[in-house]
Amino acid sequence: MKLGDTITARVEIAELVPERNRARLKTTCLNQRGEEVLSGEAWVLPPKQLIHYVEEPPGGAALSGWMLQPFACAAQVLAFWWTLGASAFALGVAPGGRHRG
Repeated sequence: MKLGDTITARVEIAELVPERNRARLKTTCLNQRGEEVLSGEAWVLPPKQLIHYVEEPPGGAALSGWMLQPFACAAQVLAFWWTLGASAFALGVAPGGRHRG
């Protein structure tokens, strides 16, 4: 694999063992040229309850959430540094790590 490759993953249910709640999955990953770059098998424990997926309409909501993720991350980082700075100020620590007063 190289930077910029497009990878397509395909998963096949190879075996089901309902009495033990187990499933064996075969996974194959191909690059954009159809060359196999990864393959393997795994035993998994599927959920016992039925899961209902809600399909989001294309466009609007899904795209805007994706586009705003960097801003949400930046806001969390700024909040962390603000809290750290406020804590240092409350403790009386001057810039450079020296105690004031």
